[in-house]
Amino acid sequence: MVPETGVAGDDGREPVGTAPREEHADGRDVPPRTGAPAGPAEHLVLAARGVGYREEGWFFTGRKEVLGRIVAWLEADDPGLFLVTGPPGCGKSAVLGRIATLTDPVQRRETVAHACLREDDPDPGLRPGRSLASVHLRGLSPLRAASELARQLGLPEPRDTDDFRGGLRELSPRPVLVLDGLDEVPAEHLRPMTEELVLPLGRTIPVLLSSRDGAFRGRPAADRHEGETLPDALARLIGAGATAAGLEREPRTREDIGEYVFRRCAAAGVPEEPAREAGDAVATRATAVGGGFMFARLVTGSLRAGAGSLQAGTGPLSAGTGSSRAGTGPLPAGTSSLRAGTGSLPTGAGDAHDGQWPAGPPDSDEGERRAAVPPAREAVEIWRELVARHPAVFQPLLAGALRDLAARLSATGDHEGALAPAREAARLSARLATQHPEAFQPDLARSLTSLADMTAAAGDPAAAVLFAREAVRIQRELAGARPKASLPGLAAMLNNLAMHLDSTGEPGAALLHSEEGTGIYRRLAAEDPGVFLPEFATALNNLGTARASSGDISGAVSAGREAVAIRRTLAARQPAVFRQDLATALTNLAAHLNTAGEPAAGLRASKEGVVLHRELAERQPSLRSALASSLSTLAQNLADTGSRKEAPAPAAESVRLLRRLVDEHGSTHLPDLAHSLQSLSRHLGVNQDDEGAVSAAREAVAAYRTLALENPGAFERALVSALADLARALVRTDDRASAIWQFDEAVAEFAPAHPATARRLGVERSIFLLDCPAPQASIGVRELVSFLDGGSAPEGGADVVTVRARRALRACGDPEAVRAVWEEVTLAPAPAWLALSPQTLTLVSSWMFAPNWPQSRDVWSRNAEVLGSEEAATALEELALLDLRTALRHAALREAVLIHGVTAAYDPPILAEQLAEWVDCGTWAESRAFLQDHPRILQVQPPEATPLAHVAVLDVARTEGLDAAYRLVEDRDALQTYVDRALAAGDGNALMHAAAVEGQVFDDKLSSLTHAQAGMVLSGAVEGVEPNDLATLLPRAREEIRARLLREICALSVQHAHPHGETWIRIVQALSGNGAA
Repeated sequence: MVPETGVAGDDGREPVGTAPREEHADGRDVPPRTGAPAGPAEHLVLAARGVGYREEGWFFTGRKEVLGRIVAWLEADDPGLFLVTGPPGCGKSAVLGRIATLTDPVQRRETVAHACLREDDPDPGLRPGRSLASVHLRGLSPLRAASELARQLGLPEPRDTDDFRGGLRELSPRPVLVLDGLDEVPAEHLRPMTEELVLPLGRTIPVLLSSRDGAFRGRPAADRHEGETLPDALARLIGAGATAAGLEREPRTREDIGEYVFRRCAAAGVPEEPAREAGDAVATRATAVGGGFMFARLVTGSLRAGAGSLQAGTGPLSAGTGSSRAGTGPLPAGTSSLRAGTGSLPTGAGDAHDGQWPAGPPDSDEGERRAAVPPAREAVEIWRELVARHPAVFQPLLAGALRDLAARLSATGDHEGALAPAREAARLSARLATQHPEAFQPDLARSLTSLADMTAAAGDPAAAVLFAREAVRIQRELAGARPKASLPGLAAMLNNLAMHLDSTGEPGAALLHSEEGTGIYRRLAAEDPGVFLPEFATALNNLGTARASSGDISGAVSAGREAVAIRRTLAARQPAVFRQDLATALTNLAAHLNTAGEPAAGLRASKEGVVLHRELAERQPSLRSALASSLSTLAQNLADTGSRKEAPAPAAESVRLLRRLVDEHGSTHLPDLAHSLQSLSRHLGVNQDDEGAVSAAREAVAAYRTLALENPGAFERALVSALADLARALVRTDDRASAIWQFDEAVAEFAPAHPATARRLGVERSIFLLDCPAPQASIGVRELVSFLDGGSAPEGGADVVTVRARRALRACGDPEAVRAVWEEVTLAPAPAWLALSPQTLTLVSSWMFAPNWPQSRDVWSRNAEVLGSEEAATALEELALLDLRTALRHAALREAVLIHGVTAAYDPPILAEQLAEWVDCGTWAESRAFLQDHPRILQVQPPEATPLAHVAVLDVARTEGLDAAYRLVEDRDALQTYVDRALAAGDGNALMHAAAVEGQVFDDKLSSLTHAQAGMVLSGAVEGVEPNDLATLLPRAREEIRARLLREICALSVQHAHPHGETWIRIVQALSGNGAA
């Protein structure tokens, strides 16, 4: 959607497309120009390369007969239509895209550079002086199609289609127009598209058109003959100028598909013979179904998810495969709050951006997502068959296909069905990683990330966190060894872990990982903005939500503004790709601004987001849910800027959109509908429409009950909130009895299957009674006391229900009555927590959850008297119900401060935190500057998990100074000089330091392991020396490195022969290539 005239972007710049708009005869306004350079439509460019949305590669193959006919037709240079027909997925767009890209100078250079224009390929040439414009007609009206063609041809914005045709008459020589997908034009625009554009243009200029013929049989024009095919109809209406070619009659289709699959396999690193077998297997199945090329592309899409190990350059699979390449693609967005409303987040990235499997472009609808499942199943079966013949080659591809199938099943809402392939992929990847860790650890990290996503979607967020943590641990090790290749994957997996932590109620931990992941993306985007800027913007968008969840509203606004600024720039360059992301970022920023007390700025961003989403949803019905979300945000922004009477209208529109989506697609959109109904109820209540508020709230509760019965972990909190809203709405209608009945019914429904949820709902019922007249209020107090005295806390984790019950009793208006009931029911004195003041609890909470240790120390210094009191100890016990580990740590810290003083107690955690920050510095220059600013880090004994290169820098800095220490990590020659000194002195500890730097900084694995083993021998720790490990690294090292190391160890073995002479001999034998005995 394009924003309304005069609405400025909140980042201080004009929104995309804020030029004045014109409304024309067809009742639709035309999007203003974005300034994007003319060129073939992105859809056609991708099709011409034989790849899908955000895939990499150049694999176009075959279709030579129809291409040859088109080339001859273009050379004749006569007006007329050339219609390419065929079933869905047979390659119509690819054929039109091939013509469009080969006649475009920029795209042609790319095609030639990637060896995708072969000697015998039909070639239209550049056609100097002749222009060509292309458009994908999907979702377009005639005027919008004309506007896009006019933009590419450099014509003024047309007022209507007649104006566009008039502009064409002024061009000399006449252009060629490429119109792809006549069958994808909306039904209401099909006839005017044909009569106002296709037919008139075909009579005056060359028009290359594609369409399924069968799509038109059921809705002929008024003058169309019954049973007439589309080619016949066009020939009759235009005359002799209509030519048709059906791709279903293209010869050698099976061979072409086999060659296409072979090229994709070869690009993924599959050896030639197995790649040929894969091509034959896929082609055999592809030609048995309609749309063979689309089938083949979807099946081979799993290559991206499994090819990382083939391209790792290690292990048995890489032998003889030559150079490799990596692909990109997005993972399907998750559904937790950190991801809600965001664009595609690449959570599964592994080495060099590899391993992200696509769920389809932003405009893929429910039908397309479901249609992608059968090819994904076929891919799994094909790779299973090939695994039996070539297990070493095709096992990683099978793992990738299983991940792909899991993602596609999950995208259709079949989250339970997605679990089985995700688990199998993880088991297979784990087995491969055990056998060949260096080659397959990246695959394992990707599989665990996929399994985390599928597990969370199936309703087990706690298990999802465990899988995501393990994926991050593995990827962090990979990033330490190969930062350039693995840092993108680490950033993506950190953001994924943050999402899962947020969904389990750990916003603090989620924020830490989100900050780290975003920081990595910031550095990557600075180095390579073309690749990483979109992902950096997505990470910022998620970071804003994470900061908001943790209470850092100003930080959320800052991240949101930066995300909007980046996406605004990207949308100006590639509107078809990034306008949706911009709309999402604007909607999220609007919510943050509203919370930050800037409702007017939030309203501007919200309006712009709605306008963008509305326009996008008109073309892409699958984006109606995003439009509904932005309308809900707009309603809240209106309410908070004083326009409360205007808020129900967008809120009601959101509900209507989502109701239709639920009717069309089942429960996939039910969570969004429930949320929108709850919001609508609140807006109606504020506007004194109590009956309407009750009705919407009842529907929201019913939806959340359905959802929570299936997945209580994901929807229990929302159900509690919706029930509370319904109860308040019923109270406003003076119907407390119905409100109590709603709680009772919910408790009874959940008690058999989900007792933990019933427990929480029962407490919420008792809390509701506290605000009721007597005798219900007294009953509520008694019920809460009985609940707390029963000690029915859940096993492990935070007990939010107990916290809610205690808080409600403390807030009760008659504390003496509560105390009396407690003593009567429990026959014991009232506990100290019952008298805990909210001010102390808030202060202790802010101290306990301070962002870092220096700020924690500052909070203590300002409030030492209160934090040192017994009431503060009671508050820590209360907060332990939510976060036991943090509470216990702060209880110990409190005791240390009271005994030893602030400085002595705080020094260890502050220095440990500074050490961790120092280790996380992105470059060695930043590391040096940080250590200069924090010299007390040199006093710290680093923990075992500290990277050994950093340990070496600290040790050398202590003895030789910062300059000497940082020369080791910045200058390979200086490091070798340090090695030579250590060898001459027989200093095993120094050799161990050098080994760490060689391996972790300079990626010299053989020198690192050799010097580490030599250092262990010199130190007497020979039991850990394994010379055979050197033999596996020997073939990958340069000859001069092997020779140098052999000389060094031979000299050491002479100087320090006693008492480990045999071990020295084994090391020398391993380095000489003779093996270790």
